[in-house]
Amino acid sequence: MPVASAPPSPLTRATPDPVPALPDAVGRTVDFVLATADPDRTDRLWPADARVYDTNPLNLVYGAAGIALFLDEVTGRVPDAARSWMLDRVREVSLPPGLYTGAAGVAHVLARLGEGAEAERLLARAAPAAAVLDDPSLFQGLAGWGWANVVHHTRTGHGDALQRAVDAAERLIDRAERSDDGWSWPSPDGPEGPVPTPLGLGLGASGPALFFLALARATDAVRYGEAARNALDFELAHATSVDGALRWGSDVEYAGSRPYWFGGTAGVGQVLVHAARELDEPAYLDAARRAADGTRALLTPTHGRMWGLSGIGEFLLDLAHATGEAVYRERACAAADGVLCYRVERPEGLAFPSRHLRRLSNDLSTGAAGCGLFLHRVATDTPRDLLDLP
Repeated sequence: MPVASAPPSPLTRATPDPVPALPDAVGRTVDFVLATADPDRTDRLWPADARVYDTNPLNLVYGAAGIALFLDEVTGRVPDAARSWMLDRVREVSLPPGLYTGAAGVAHVLARLGEGAEAERLLARAAPAAAVLDDPSLFQGLAGWGWANVVHHTRTGHGDALQRAVDAAERLIDRAERSDDGWSWPSPDGPEGPVPTPLGLGLGASGPALFFLALARATDAVRYGEAARNALDFELAHATSVDGALRWGSDVEYAGSRPYWFGGTAGVGQVLVHAARELDEPAYLDAARRAADGTRALLTPTHGRMWGLSGIGEFLLDLAHATGEAVYRERACAAADGVLCYRVERPEGLAFPSRHLRRLSNDLSTGAAGCGLFLHRVATDTPRDLLDLP
């Protein structure tokens, strides 16, 4: 297990503290999102990254569910027209089972909006497809499916959801590749053959680790806590240490490192924070501090949750709340300052571009929903991120 790093120092900013301006920025982001809904369309409800057309109009990462989650978190409600649009599409569109691109994520949001019965029906419909999933990942595979069912059980007490989660966990345990480094889950082969074993939260072992931690809490089963440890052992074995900072690439063969939430250091760090709490293991918190040192940046090429500053900032806020150390909140404020550099002033409100800055996007991954959730969390000092249990 990595040892603790030297005391961290905050990044400095040339601009004033952004926090006083954040409530207005978040409110104007809500204004833009509300003004740009188009319930007359069936291919998407809100402007989003172009990948919404390659997936489905409802999904958590690019579709309506992630944007509805943002509105519910910030304002406490989703407009009736948007809610009706989502319920109509749920009954019409065939969804894959996964968390970020499919039924599990949509059900997660519907349950938050008070549509628990519809959420359970959606999960039950997706269960046969989930039972034959080859993908182990949090993003669109077994780990994400299992995590959503744990959350659904925690929120509703629905026994079928817990059994679905246990089934997913047992399949992941059976399929884990065991080595001296720990447990890993290679990705399915790509078009050109085998691909390197991924690292990180979205596709790597941190995703199953997060799911196992949630299931261990829900069941009190030591087995799942140990599975989480084995998964994190693999991630820690493949970290790069530079001047005490820990960094991760997107896979075991990646020559460099990435600071991001989906496939890089911030995502692994966020799971380490969860593991320190759930397993009462201070060494994981020390490793998370070192991971924070590996994400230090005032600006990145993108600003969004999955591959940008918002996701890095979410990890830093988790670490600030876990440690009580103000330096990590200071770094999150610096990240918020950087996110605001990407804002686009429009008559309808405050907008954000998609990942490659080619179009305005409201989605959770690249645009207003992901940025807005992070900025709102900085402004309100909220302790819990999207991936915490309710």
